[in-house]
Amino acid sequence: MGPTSSFSLHEAAAELDLHYMTVYRHVRNGRLPATRTSSGWEVSATDLATYACGDRPDRDDRRRHFEERLIAHDDAALWRVVQGEMASGNSAADILQELIVPSLASIGARWQHGELTVLDEHQATAAAAVVVARLGPHIRRIADATRAKSGADGDPEFVVVGAPSGDTHQLAPSIVSDLLRAGGFETIELGADTPAESFAEVVNECAADGTVAAVAISVHVDIEDSSSEAHHNVKDTIAAIRATGTNATVFVGGAGAHGVDAATMGCDYVTSDIDRMLELISS
Repeated sequence: MGPTSSFSLHEAAAELDLHYMTVYRHVRNGRLPATRTSSGWEVSATDLATYACGDRPDRDDRRRHFEERLIAHDDAALWRVVQGEMASGNSAADILQELIVPSLASIGARWQHGELTVLDEHQATAAAAVVVARLGPHIRRIADATRAKSGADGDPEFVVVGAPSGDTHQLAPSIVSDLLRAGGFETIELGADTPAESFAEVVNECAADGTVAAVAISVHVDIEDSSSEAHHNVKDTIAAIRATGTNATVFVGGAGAHGVDAATMGCDYVTSDIDRMLELISS
């Protein structure tokens, strides 16, 4: 590290070769000391150097091993990896962000290039769903404890997450919901194949109990073709959400959202970057 006396969280993440969300969570849970300033969190060079000296196994090796166990649908081995990560001080959200999400992305790319079969991809997705389901309670417990420790009061800020009608992929909404919950929001997960009117109904219910900060629509089915049913289902969902009168930020993201823009869809942002979502929701 150079002579810099302090680092922003983005700079700290780059120095540590870690995901921004990992550094943010470690600041939130006290593992990495940081000071809140008018421009955000700052980490001193001394604290960053101390943190960097911790024993952190090579992430690429861990991810490759995890990826192969997903393809083999080796539930026992996968959970042993998870337990080892937790024993090393990594949170459930860290495991989602650093192991599961990149492993699934790599498996999807390998399938597209013909390196893996459809069966391989489906087995890996099913195995990942088991791990995500087991990690969920850990994330909820830590999020609740963090909120209680911070003494947060006032109305809760909700983020509603789901996949639109016709999109039957459950895993992505679950992961997005868990990561947003780890980021400090109350998430309402609607799951897959959610009708537009159900999104609107839940937004209204949440608005009665607090503030709806955002709605995240996760799409796995390609929606680039404006004449497709999938495209219209997403647009109908956004229109139903807007019709509630909410000021919530509406996001569309996921594997099926490539090639579309926010103006065309009628949402605020098209992004699959959880970091970006948290920054935009919090701003």
